Amino acid sequence: MALWQENQDAPWGRLRYTMVMANLADHLGAVPQQILDMGGGNGVEAILLAQRGHQITLVDFSSEMLAAAEQAIAAAGVTDKIALVEADITALPQLFTAASFDATLFHNVLQYVPDPIAALRALHAVLRPGGLLSLGIINPYSEVLGPALRDYDLATALDNVGTKVKKKNIFGPHPLYTAEELTAMLTTAGFALQKHYGVRCLCDYMADNARKADPQFFAQLETLELAVRDQYPFYLIARFWHLLAQKR
Repeated sequence: MALWQENQDAPWGRLRYTMVMANLADHLGAVPQQILDMGGGNGVEAILLAQRGHQITLVDFSSEMLAAAEQAIAAAGVTDKIALVEADITALPQLFTAASFDATLFHNVLQYVPDPIAALRALHAVLRPGGLLSLGIINPYSEVLGPALRDYDLATALDNVGTKVKKKNIFGPHPLYTAEELTAMLTTAGFALQKHYGVRCLCDYMADNARKADPQFFAQLETLELAVRDQYPFYLIARFWHLLAQKR
């Protein structure tokens, strides 16, 4: 939890949320939405969306994360816009009726579930027809680019070429999925891919982290990242992929 919070508060953590919110704004529109934040953790994204007028149901299996979310939500003054539910994704069909939500977030979660297709189908079931799925996940190519370009660790970069498992991670090892595999999963679960964004296309390959803490440099970096987030080939090399898909 402490390491996760530290990462969220770092410049690259803040940049990640800025980019995700910009991507979502392009698809959610101006009308307030009913949004499910599945695996929403300590509520950072739920709060940002609530501040934009949306109604959020945050579901997470971790009582520790939900306790942190409750505090953050109260501090942000949006308790009337966010409901907290302690549950696993497998419980969604029992918790909510079909077509309960206009959109659902599924950020940094898919790689940790034992059955990705079943998880996506559970989200599909609670979305309204034409509803939006926002899927955020690590890019396997960044496991080579990061060590090589940022850390100059060529041995690790070579070891990561073609790897299907992320070995070192805050929440433990997990599988890595290619863009083709993710698209196939979405299709099987009843979704149609609408847009593929890159989140932090350049930031994670810059070695000087201290410079990222400089407000002027960070503002320029943010502008640049937002400019290339959906531009080929930049989105393909981003640290995270952000896929927006529509329920068919």
